Formats: sequence, C-alpha cells, structure tokens
Amino acid sequence: MENEIEEQLLPCKAIAELLNVKESTVRKWVATDLIPYIRLGKTIRFRKTEVLTWINLNTKNSATEKNEN
Repeated sequence: MENEIEEQLLPCKAIAELLNVKESTVRKWVATDLIPYIRLGKTIRFRKTEVLTWINLNTKNSATEKNEN
C-alpha cells in the first residue's frame, strides 16, 4: 500500500510540539537550513523520520565529550 511507502508530511507546529520548542525556533532552524525540511511553495513540511534522525545525529554524549577533553 502507498501509505506504507509514503510518510505523512508534518507542519511546523507538529514538529515544534514533538521537539518541545517554540514554532519560531523551528522556523529559525529552517531559515538557517539547520533542520531537514521540504518546501512546497510557501509551505514548509517535515518528515518525522528525518527529524528524528537529525536529532540522533546531533545528540552529544556528555560522557564521550568529557573523555575527549
């Protein structure tokens, strides 16, 4: 089924709620190309899996950082 292949695109508000940040923060991240997003005309949408992967790739382990110093 196509729904299994295609992932729902989420609006900025849903991503802000998912990450527990303000919508304005998510919009700043979009403006600086910090977070993965899709632009459909003037509309911004996000794939939840891409955002979660982005979080995992940008997570810093404080124990690892202490060992590196």
